[in-house]
Amino acid sequence: MAFPILNHYGRMRSSGEPTPTDASSARINGPQTIKSLYRYYTDVRYLKKHGWDVWVYGRYEQGFPPSLKNPPDIYRTIFTTIYIVGNKSVLSHTTVAVVGSRRASPEALERARKLGEMLASVCPLATGLAKGVDAAAVEGALKAGGWVVGVRPWLFPVSGEYFAEVSRRGCVLSHNLHKLREDASWVDRQFFLRNMLIAMLAKAVVIVEARPGGGTMHMLEVASKRWRPVYVLEPPASEGEAWEAFDEFVGAGAIPVNSPEALVRALNAGEL
Repeated sequence: MAFPILNHYGRMRSSGEPTPTDASSARINGPQTIKSLYRYYTDVRYLKKHGWDVWVYGRYEQGFPPSLKNPPDIYRTIFTTIYIVGNKSVLSHTTVAVVGSRRASPEALERARKLGEMLASVCPLATGLAKGVDAAAVEGALKAGGWVVGVRPWLFPVSGEYFAEVSRRGCVLSHNLHKLREDASWVDRQFFLRNMLIAMLAKAVVIVEARPGGGTMHMLEVASKRWRPVYVLEPPASEGEAWEAFDEFVGAGAIPVNSPEALVRALNAGEL
């Protein structure tokens, strides 16, 4: 199978926009160090092992997502490489992120599906591809023929119900090619960094429903630091915990919205 790798460790034989080629036939102008040489061959082995076409971009290369080129200073040594599976041209479009609880209520999941479906006619959806709200929004967007940008803490091993379909109808990206460690501290940090990537990609973040003390509050914090507006949908009246989180989000600066329709109207009017 072909494994297109763009000028991260070496240059493709062809000029201009690279076309898929066997990674073993790529002409190497670098790498210049033993460490980068080892990293090149490690990545190529992993790509061949899993059989996916993975594009690899360094921060200063053409093709690196523009919105990810200027992370906060403390993350500059982390977001130096992005791995992308699927249609990378989707990243040239502005996205809106939809996030929320993995344990969302049935009403919230239905609203997430509706929001994903409505966003399909406006812009690509950015999401973490997690269960719950993320998956419901993806389902709605794909059903309506929309594009999805999935952002994961690592590409492999593949997980999530919609990874394969999103990679065909949009793209999936990460700052890690594969899961390097199993310890909780490393894993938690990668989800933190995943949230940062989502906030950098999206022009706005929409919280459908969350729980107090959950990871969604972190998304609000990182999005606010990137000067991204954060909107939160009013939860169903019966969801007491969700209302507690809603009040917490609004108190922290999120903008309340009463329905997916109101949010999309604001998008279409250019108010976001």
